[in-house]
Amino acid sequence: MEISSLIENLNLNFNRAVFNIWDTHSLDPSFELNPRDFLYFAKDDITSNSVKGLANSLTNAKRAIDCQIDLALAVFGINYDKIPKLSNPIVEICGLNKIDIPYKFKLMQALDFAPGQLVSKIRMKRHRLEHYYKKPNKKECIDLIEIAELFIGSVENKLRLFNGSSNITDKCNYLKKAVPSNFIEFGFDEDKMVFNLYFHKGKKKLGNITLSQNDKEYYGMIKLINNTENSLYLSDAFICWLQLCQVSLKGIKPKMEVQIQ
Repeated sequence: MEISSLIENLNLNFNRAVFNIWDTHSLDPSFELNPRDFLYFAKDDITSNSVKGLANSLTNAKRAIDCQIDLALAVFGINYDKIPKLSNPIVEICGLNKIDIPYKFKLMQALDFAPGQLVSKIRMKRHRLEHYYKKPNKKECIDLIEIAELFIGSVENKLRLFNGSSNITDKCNYLKKAVPSNFIEFGFDEDKMVFNLYFHKGKKKLGNITLSQNDKEYYGMIKLINNTENSLYLSDAFICWLQLCQVSLKGIKPKMEVQIQ
């Protein structure tokens, strides 16, 4: 059964949706050199005040940003060297497909790893520095280092407060300290790098779905868990996920409430 049919068969009232969080923990991705290593190099380079030091500082600040993007994608099993085409739908739904920025930045913004304004600042700084062969000045270096540090901190925070096991139901089905009757249960398998979804209706399990980087709905799941700290943003992310699942939104204006168990 398709994911849209499984969702619709639960007969949930998405206008009163509830997102239950059962497990919050930290994901600990790692490369041999991590984003904060490059950030440290950038800060160290700038102390020389030489043209060479300033140029190296800018290079390492950009590397710190690029490394953080690849690290965030890698932890979810997304091939950052050749990003799957099925990531395109979420970029289009978020209205980012026609913006003139590298695709990785579009995807990071669509997945809500960092605020759009921060991504825009990174884009402007990188564009100016990469397309004009001018000597960098210290202020430009400091600005990019500060932006890189903000960006890294934003992404780290998302991975630190990762919601491993959750379910989605509605107010009618939600009972405090009890398992709801109709709900979508999901969890992230960190070894296989997939989301496992289970659809429950009463005492019956309607079915289950496994989503990977090669499923468009997978990217909606990442966007969902990146927004559990703000119910307004979470509601928008939920709408995006329903669209990716091809669930009709006619007459639906989802408002999601977060419950931590």
